[in-house]
Order: sequence, then structure tokens, then C-alpha cells
Amino acid sequence: MNPHHTIPLLIDGDFKLDESRPCALYLVEKYGKDSKLLPEDVEARARVFHDLFFDMGSYYSAVIGCAVSIGKIAQRIFKDLNVFQAPVIFMGAQEPAPNALEKLKEVLGFMNEKVKKTGFASGTDHLTLADLSYLATTSTLVATGITDLPPELNEWYNKCKSLIPDYEKANGVGAEEFGQGFKNKGFFK
Repeated sequence: MNPHHTIPLLIDGDFKLDESRPCALYLVEKYGKDSKLLPEDVEARARVFHDLFFDMGSYYSAVIGCAVSIGKIAQRIFKDLNVFQAPVIFMGAQEPAPNALEKLKEVLGFMNEKVKKTGFASGTDHLTLADLSYLATTSTLVATGITDLPPELNEWYNKCKSLIPDYEKANGVGAEEFGQGFKNKGFFK
């Protein structure tokens, strides 16, 4: 059904789409016109788009970069490659690589500044798609226990979880399962 072999896969009639952020945008555009999840104002909307892309390209990448750490032998083999390597959860590395953790902490500083202004990610006074996307990434990070959240980001995280009906069922359980795999140093042991 999905030539990219990824999840999620959205099927709406004959239309198929994968990747979570485009799927969310599509659903709001088609079925949530009166929703505040995607602001009408062009600048506010651009900030939400920016944050969706920042989440995918920087924040999520930094979080997974810590879960995708390699052991000492693999470090010697892959030292010259700038690629995602063998994950902690699959290869049993004992902790994130120091450079990956440093990058994550830098990105968490950016994230903390984003939510500090208005209490929401994109400078709005309400929840947007960007908050939902960031929340999924943050839930994964929190579940792994890799590092603590900065204060304002932690407040935002708890507030967003409380604003989403059935958050635990929709996202919390899956994040916790991922976190357990990380903490156990591998799902497949």
C-alpha cells in the first residue's frame, strides 16, 4: 500500500499520503477548516510550518540522534561517516554519544525559547499543529529519560498533554514503549 514502507499511512478515498506531518496538514486543511490548529494569518501559519519542519529536521533528529548512538567498535568503523548509525535500542550502546547529547541540549534551548514567549510553540496563544508535532517528539524524549527538559519547555509539555483528549492512549503509551526499549538497551534482547 505504501511504497515508502513507513507509518503512518493515511488513506482518504483514493488519496494516499505518508509521513505524519503532511498527513496532519492534510487532515486539518480538508476536515478542520474552522480549527485553530493551522492559523489563517499568513505569518502565523508560516511560523507553524517553520516549526513543523524544525521539529522534523532538528528537534526529532536530535532526540533520535541520542537514541541512535553507537558502541566503541562501531565508532571506529563509522568515525568518518556523518550518518545515523546503529541505535541504542537495537545495538545495545550504553549511552548517547557526547556530541549527540550536546546537540540535543542546544536544540532544547531553542525549544525552551520558543515556548517561553506565549506558552505555545509558534508564538500563538493556542495549540497548533506545531505543538502537536513537538509534543510527540518531546514525549519520546521524556520517555527515554535521556535528559531533563528546561523549565518552560517542561511546563509547555505538561500543559499540552492536558489539552489533548485521550493523550495517553493516542501518544503516551507508544512513547513509553519506545522509552522502555531505550532504557532496556534494546527491544530485541
